[in-house]
Amino acid sequence: MSKDFLILKNVYKRYSDDIIPINNISISFKMSKFYVIKGASGAGKSTFLHVLGLLEKVDEGEIIWCENDITKLNGDKVSEYRKKKIGFMPQSGLLIPEFTALENVMIPILLNKDIKEAEKSACDLLEKVGVYDRRNHFIKQLSGGEQQRVAIARAMANNPECIIADEPTGNLDEENERKIFELFKQYTLSGKCAICVSHSDKAEEYADEVLRYKKGEIIL
Repeated sequence: MSKDFLILKNVYKRYSDDIIPINNISISFKMSKFYVIKGASGAGKSTFLHVLGLLEKVDEGEIIWCENDITKLNGDKVSEYRKKKIGFMPQSGLLIPEFTALENVMIPILLNKDIKEAEKSACDLLEKVGVYDRRNHFIKQLSGGEQQRVAIARAMANNPECIIADEPTGNLDEENERKIFELFKQYTLSGKCAICVSHSDKAEEYADEVLRYKKGEIIL
């Protein structure tokens, strides 16, 4: 049985007395599993992903990554965790428009590999997500769906322990949506974890666990 590697204990995130996107959540995530989070717009799902991805701090509670309480670490150490262990894909993608698809994927890889190795790894990932033939196009020359697939490839660039993705298939047709969910599933079969917010019913076909998010709470 896979062990818990990411644990939340009584976590709160408040923006005001009326806006509490994370309301006393305690949950654990295991390696080798694909989690899909469903819920209405405005329920707090994106904030929850930002907290899981160590992009936002919590107001109360503990976040434990691989037996380390992240809430007790300083900013530099949290950044190191984020770089080494997490591949994050925000809903907007956040690709760099002045760079090509290939260059966008190469950037995080260059932290650990030389330029030839980085280019090969980036090309392999672009092939997996189905946009290899568009590798030398600038971001503005790509369709919304192509940009989304480049963002997925970039999230996977450093072979992170966990991929966290916010609506990764929102702009994709049914065939490419299926390919992306299959890719996430294969990723978890290699011993990694994927956590994905998605409104797509197809996501549930590939998920090991489906979590329902409602008004800042996870309904199991």
